[in-house]
Amino acid sequence: MSDTRRTPNVAEVPPAGPLCLTGRIKVEVGGEIVAETDDVALCRCGHSSNKPYCDGSHRKVGFDDPGVIQGGRLVPVRDADGDEAADEPVTIVCATDGPLLVRGPLKVVASDGGTSEGVKGALCRCGVSSTKPFCDGSHRETGFVARAIVIIAAGVAASCATPATPPPEEVLTYRVNPEPASYQIADTMVLDINSPLGAFEILAGATVTMGLTFAEDPGGVRVTGTVERFSGSVTNPMGPTETAGLDDVSGTLDILAGRYGIVEVASFPEVSGPLAPMSSFPTLPYLLFPRLEEGATDPGSTWMDSVTTSTEGEVDLTSTTVTSYTLMGDTVVEDRTLVRIDVEANIALELEADQQGTMIGQALEGSANGFVLWDPERRLVVYGQFARDLEGDMTMAGIPPIPVGISGPTVLVLH
Repeated sequence: MSDTRRTPNVAEVPPAGPLCLTGRIKVEVGGEIVAETDDVALCRCGHSSNKPYCDGSHRKVGFDDPGVIQGGRLVPVRDADGDEAADEPVTIVCATDGPLLVRGPLKVVASDGGTSEGVKGALCRCGVSSTKPFCDGSHRETGFVARAIVIIAAGVAASCATPATPPPEEVLTYRVNPEPASYQIADTMVLDINSPLGAFEILAGATVTMGLTFAEDPGGVRVTGTVERFSGSVTNPMGPTETAGLDDVSGTLDILAGRYGIVEVASFPEVSGPLAPMSSFPTLPYLLFPRLEEGATDPGSTWMDSVTTSTEGEVDLTSTTVTSYTLMGDTVVEDRTLVRIDVEANIALELEADQQGTMIGQALEGSANGFVLWDPERRLVVYGQFARDLEGDMTMAGIPPIPVGISGPTVLVLH
């Protein structure tokens, strides 16, 4: 006589949503049962602040998954009588910084009707497995962390209440901000010069406070920036320290940003005097508004951008930057979930400037690497840190080229 019993424990996998379990469900963390329920939603995007439960973060971060079985399966283990242990509760064991381990009878039901049934397995909860909804070990490569747990399960199953999850909103896009923004920028540059008379350093530094306002534009977002505070200095062992203040700055930042980055830089502030050759204003727009990528939601996603900037006047500068961006995933700073994007840039620049009646040229190449932290709510970079390292030659009439190097960090913070 056949046994017509069916597994009462079901894990539904909606598109771009949590793992929705019904039946006799136990949740285990750190060797303790923290919940016994008949209906619970567990995070599988990797971004919930209430792990292992879903808190709706999949919608904020743009979790993108069709909800189908892309690989893996549950292992059917039979009891001594040869029947599947279908009437027992299932325990979901939350492995430290790892997957959801299935211990007991469970049927996984995908959004396309595909199923996998068994009593043992591992379900992905880092969000990056290539065999979703099952684990493929990607959590180890991405550094997934899930030690913290807030034991609040009430209401989380509401994420599974609708038959279909609406498409997630893209968070890596620019939009009009109703509130002004204020950035503090600190830029330090060390110019190493190996002259025939000996090696020496020129140290330049500047701190800037720039206020930004945002307005609708047919092409996207019009951003206007005003330098509110400026303080800079150049220390040269060949002469006295020279300084610059707000009176030495002219002009405003005027850019047009589309959904994924800068469309046009109409103008940027300029510095006159000794700091002019070392000003970072020409490249600042691309640090504040880095290129984003449509559909980039998964950690490890990469994209490229290439930008050439040029100025003419007191300093003639041409700079070409080819940048690689890598989406690293979420990080929590002061209880706020931000998105980290790593930045690796290759730079080639040529500069000509009149220094006290002497025309000086520089041609350098190198890198500027760092990262930015993106706020999905404000749709702005809230922190950026970059370290440049360039080498090349300085030229002046009547003498051979002089080897030079440029190094130093740039840090920007949104207040």
